[in-house]
Amino acid sequence: MKRVFLLTAMLLACVLALSGCQALGGLGATPTPIPTASPSPTPSPTPEPTKDPTINEDMPALDPTQPGQTPVPIDPIDMPTPTPTPTLNLEYDTFSSSAAGFSFSKPTTWIQTQGTVAEFVQYVEPSAEASAREDSGYPTRLTIVKYQKGTPQTADDARDQLTSVVQELASEFQEMTVNDTYGSLSMGGGSGYYVYYRGVVADPSNPAVTYSVRGRAGVVAIGQALYQIRISTPANLFEYYQDVYRTARNSFDVL
Repeated sequence: MKRVFLLTAMLLACVLALSGCQALGGLGATPTPIPTASPSPTPSPTPEPTKDPTINEDMPALDPTQPGQTPVPIDPIDMPTPTPTPTLNLEYDTFSSSAAGFSFSKPTTWIQTQGTVAEFVQYVEPSAEASAREDSGYPTRLTIVKYQKGTPQTADDARDQLTSVVQELASEFQEMTVNDTYGSLSMGGGSGYYVYYRGVVADPSNPAVTYSVRGRAGVVAIGQALYQIRISTPANLFEYYQDVYRTARNSFDVL
C-alpha cells in the first residue's frame, strides 16, 4: 500500500514540475508586435480647369429641341446693308454691216459712237440708263474691232494682237493691272484668247475726276482677219454687265 502511495506521489510531482517549465517558457517568449495603422493620405485639391480663350461663354446654349442647331454670335455693331446688285433687264437687236464685215447683238437703247474706220464698232450705255443703276458717271461700253491681215491667222496671232490691245489700253489708264495669264476664247467659229483688266481712268472732260473700271478683252483669229471683243464697266458692276458681253460674243458672226 505504501508502495502505491509512493508511486502516486512521484507522478504528481512530475506533473507539477512539467507545468512549471511551460509557465517559465511562456514568460521568456518575444511578444508578437501589433501593426500600426498607416495614416490616410490627404487628398490633393482638384485643379481649376483652364479657360479656353476660343470659347465664347456669352453665346446662348443650344436648344435641345432643335437637333443640329448651332449658336451664332451676333455682332453688336449694326453693319450697313450692302446695296443689292440690280437685275439686268435689257432688250437686244442686231448690228450688221457689210463694211465692217460682221454682225452681233447689242442692247437696243445703247448708242453707237463715231469711229474713224468701219471696222471699229463701239456702243455706249446712255447716261440716263447708267445713272439709274449707279452713280459712278462711267458709262459701260461694248467694242468690237476687225483687223484685216493678208495671210491666214492663228490663235498665236490672236494672242500677239491681244497683247497689243492691252498695251494700248494701258496708255488710256492712270493705273492698270492685268491678269497674269490669258484664257482661251471661242467666237464666231474662231479661236483665240481673252484677259481681265482693271484700273483707274480720268474723265475726258474733267481730268480731276476719275473712275474705277473693270473690263474683259479678247481676240480671235478667223480666216485672214483678227477680231477683238471688249467690254469696260464701272468696277462695282462688272458682273452685272457680263450678260452684254456674252450675248455679243455668242451672236457674233462674220459676213
